[in-house]
Amino acid sequence: MNKSVNSVFAQMGVDVGMSEVVNVAGKLGMETEGMEAVPAQTLGSMGASPLEMAGVYATLDNHGKKVTPAVVKSVEHNSRKVEFPDPIGDQVISREAADTVTSVLTGVVDDGTARRSVRDNPMRDGQQVAGKTGTSDNNKSAWFTGFTPGLVTSVGLFGEDSKTSAQVPMYEAGGQPRVNGGGFPAQIWAAYTFGVMTDVAEFDLETKQGAAVQPTTSPTVSESPSESPSEEETAEETPTEEPTTEEPTEEPTTEEPEESPSMSPSNSPSTEPPTGGASTEPEDPLFPGNDRREQ
Repeated sequence: MNKSVNSVFAQMGVDVGMSEVVNVAGKLGMETEGMEAVPAQTLGSMGASPLEMAGVYATLDNHGKKVTPAVVKSVEHNSRKVEFPDPIGDQVISREAADTVTSVLTGVVDDGTARRSVRDNPMRDGQQVAGKTGTSDNNKSAWFTGFTPGLVTSVGLFGEDSKTSAQVPMYEAGGQPRVNGGGFPAQIWAAYTFGVMTDVAEFDLETKQGAAVQPTTSPTVSESPSESPSEEETAEETPTEEPTTEEPTEEPTTEEPEESPSMSPSNSPSTEPPTGGASTEPEDPLFPGNDRREQ
């Protein structure tokens, strides 16, 4: 998740069943009518609005209880009281599931694609944050949706032709060769969130997994590192067949990785200085030539 490795989530969708993925997406607040249950949906090919995504992430922030966003805060009438439906609904996924996702998403900020704009922001003041970056094919859009224990904000930037209103790439926008989700969208998110934040708070998580949870045991060191692995161990470590999934045959419609996939993912925040992110290169120098979307 930290490095936006798309193939992992496409495989996960296959493993649990894409019909189940679509079903849960609907429970969380996504518009799923007509959505095809294919692995490419795990990369965001169904499309979404920032308002819709804010509601989905608010449901995660609310420990799995459905949150329905609205663009109207209040209405006054000259002769009667106008009431809106309660924005807080039923428990649509378990608290443990929601809290585990939140815990995992803290790693995107502390050790992943959003670390440069969010983790290292001087206004953060120790605030715990969870979120996810996204960049679409051909750089036509870039996203960051993130949340603290009390506020969810979704930022989406979209390239648009001023004359035809057609969606166009954002290469060179803002003086950058490429606009990634961990760049301007995450910077906008951080400036707003940390600007209106009053008290620093931590997530109240009921989970034993994810980047926000400290490991319960320390790694051990082998007493005989010079021993050679057994034939059985070698056979287990060496793949004997190609991966079981193929790349989607359709061109996705939303996001792509901003940094190099990590072959050794870690649940602990990184102490290394940021090395990725778009700067003077057309794409992330750790991930050259890649134009696939991220989740």
